[in-house]
Amino acid sequence: MPNHPMTPAELRAAAAGLRASGDAHSRDSQYADSAQVRGGDLDRAARCWADAADLEALAEQLEAAAADLKAAAQSPAALPVEAAPDPKAAAQIKAIKAQTRREGIDEDTHRAMVRRVSRGRSERVRDLTGPERQMLLRELGGKDGGPRRARTPTPSRAGDPSAAAMDRTQMLKRAEELIRQQDLPWSYAEAILRRQRGLDPTPPGAVPVACPLGAATEPELRGVIAALYRRANPSAPRRGGAA
Repeated sequence: MPNHPMTPAELRAAAAGLRASGDAHSRDSQYADSAQVRGGDLDRAARCWADAADLEALAEQLEAAAADLKAAAQSPAALPVEAAPDPKAAAQIKAIKAQTRREGIDEDTHRAMVRRVSRGRSERVRDLTGPERQMLLRELGGKDGGPRRARTPTPSRAGDPSAAAMDRTQMLKRAEELIRQQDLPWSYAEAILRRQRGLDPTPPGAVPVACPLGAATEPELRGVIAALYRRANPSAPRRGGAA
């Protein structure tokens, strides 16, 4: 790391490197020899993606501060003496950043989403209107001022009776077993996760939001396992023991 304060460009470059490392760890997990190695790869990937999101958020803050300073130097009289903060806008922006980090969304996809909801007006969250921020939160899987709570599958709908007692590493291993048994690509499981989060269908011309299983919550992983198990066992009980 340089001794001098990093510029926004340097921060974004560092974030890109971290995201690339996260992607590499995620790919490595698919070829790991054991569940322990696979779990380590997925944890490293999640940490890289989270650190990258922090650097990108810092870069955006520095850019915003520089723009404000430039505007003040050019026309100090035009600026209000003290701008009253908008608590709802601040909460929405904070929720958007947290959900973006949670979903493991890369910078290019994030900017494309902002550009889409603003109809090409901007690529920065701080430039969005209130309704546009709400629309972006819904795309990210949250609602209004906070992230959406994931729905936990009940035991009668979970399908796989063993899923409820599994820890995170065991659930990732179980999901991989179900994927391999049915000769499915990993993208199939990621598509299940994307549907759980309300991100499908993807709008025409838009890039599907990345939903790596390594960044999924435990309730989400149980939902993925349930869907894969029911696909492999279509006659298994779903609700109330009925086949």
